[in-house]
Amino acid sequence: MRRLTMLPVLDRSGVRLMANELRDMLDLGGAIGIDAAKVERIGLAGIQLLLSALRTGAEGTTEIRLIAASRAVEEAARVCGVTERLLGDLLAAAEVTG
Repeated sequence: MRRLTMLPVLDRSGVRLMANELRDMLDLGGAIGIDAAKVERIGLAGIQLLLSALRTGAEGTTEIRLIAASRAVEEAARVCGVTERLLGDLLAAAEVTG
């Protein structure tokens, strides 16, 4: 699994950069793990990017998973009402290991 590490700030410009990197990884094929553990600030565009990536993985031939999320990502997901959709796999894994 190749790892895509998100920038610390996922505003519009950060999302553009990350979307381009994700597209390049998708072109190469193979599983992708998105590491959002170091994200310090995330806006709605960042949440949309993460949700879109996970949906692309669910609907396509490439596995895409969120493998780590920071408190900022968790809080933004909660505020947007997408905690289960965005962080469901991480939360389930934490319950198993915790």
